[in-house]
Parts: sequence; structure tokens; C-alpha cells
Amino acid sequence: MLYPKKKANTKISKSRQGWYFIMFAKDFIDNCPYRFTLYGEPFILYKNRDRKLVCYRLPLYEETKFFNDACVQPFLALEKQEIIWLWRGKSELANENLIPVMNNL
Repeated sequence: MLYPKKKANTKISKSRQGWYFIMFAKDFIDNCPYRFTLYGEPFILYKNRDRKLVCYRLPLYEETKFFNDACVQPFLALEKQEIIWLWRGKSELANENLIPVMNNL
């Protein structure tokens, strides 16, 4: 039986849009993808060949039977103040000035 392709839920609640602390940069191991969850959704973080951080939201179990490329969403991740941050929202709305300043780390 063929399953129809289901469009991934790409809407992000405005209340969840923003910068999220993921981990301290010193704890990130190069060449080792890091899996984590945010609001119950699975993500994977790694550095690409250019040593830039890359982060994707992975499909949820129930989405895999309707899996298509739209189920894997990229998200903006960056390192600032020795912390890795994830922008949970549309990347064109990301503003690095909104990252909280962490004093005395």
C-alpha cells in the first residue's frame, strides 16, 4: 500500500520562536553528531566540512511513514560566548542581538 506524502508541519509557534541554549561549546565533540530534543522534537547538531554548525529537526516517528524531504528541517545554530545556540524559528527572523548575554561564565 502506498502512503500519500504528508506535508511536514513547518509552523513554529511564535511563543517558541527564539534563541535556545543547546550546550557549552567546549562540550561539543568535533566529528560526533549531537542528538537532543527541544519541546519533545528530535534534533541533530554537527559541524560540516567547512566547520560550520548545522542543525536539523528530525522527523518524528509518526512522520516517518509519510517521510519526504520536507520532514527534515534545517535550523540556524551558532556559537556565541562559548555557547551553542539554536534559533527556533524562521532563519530570516534570527537576530544575534537577541541572544542573552551571559556574564561571568
